[in-house]
Amino acid sequence: MLRSRRDNLKTKLLLLILVVLIANIAWAEEDWDNAIKITWEKLYNDQALRVIYGGELEFLQRKEPLNELYLSILDQKQLRILRNTIFAQYGQIFNSEDLNLHFARFSWYKPVTNNVEQFLTETDKQNLNRILLFENGYSSKNLFENKDLVGFWQREMIGAAAGWDESILFYPNNKYTYHYSQMEELKRILSFSGTYRLIGNRLELTVTKQKILADAKVKENVDYWGRFYIDEYKVQDETVYPPVVMNFPISEIKDYVIEADVSFQYIEIGGVRYFFMKKDPDFY
Repeated sequence: MLRSRRDNLKTKLLLLILVVLIANIAWAEEDWDNAIKITWEKLYNDQALRVIYGGELEFLQRKEPLNELYLSILDQKQLRILRNTIFAQYGQIFNSEDLNLHFARFSWYKPVTNNVEQFLTETDKQNLNRILLFENGYSSKNLFENKDLVGFWQREMIGAAAGWDESILFYPNNKYTYHYSQMEELKRILSFSGTYRLIGNRLELTVTKQKILADAKVKENVDYWGRFYIDEYKVQDETVYPPVVMNFPISEIKDYVIEADVSFQYIEIGGVRYFFMKKDPDFY
């Protein structure tokens, strides 16, 4: 009897170990798939377009709001569809027939109600506000001159941690370089560059070049479970043709006050703060 109980316990323990191993393999595969996916998203800059034309809701259902770069390449019609996709995912019935027809092509669209406000998440609300800013946030009023923009501006961070976060460098000759975060281990694109101009409160960036990691391989970090990095790559400059034009609503230059005698200047580009780091853009 005692031996039988021991055998049962041993069997249960082996089954438990087997279940844990299978679960870990499944999690590892999911992490691997996500790692591969993340490496390509920024290179193609197409999250918003995949929502609009492919109905890929996963980009709206993430915890972080849509990046301003993805919105900057959309025209007014595309912005309108993207904004209404947020409502459509919860079954909104639209008064505009063109919207009903657009969403009817997706199997997930189940029109059931005229009001889905109660279902909106905080991320949904952030996305709506950001999209509306791109739709309606432009004016012809000049906020400052190009020379006031010259310098090194960092996205949402003051100072550096393990490296600089996303940053944009504006030069006196109306050229710029946008650098992706130095701390991101899975990026395939390092930077893009071209020319810029201010038209009222609209910042227009024309992308003519990008620096990428070519022939890169995704590898798992053996020291940290579920962590991945890019390896065996070569840095390659590419010409972007035809050039891509990005448009952002831009704010006046503001002061972020930490203490009475400590403050930092920043501007909002596409509704996101970029803090002024240095007047010399090459300080980056």
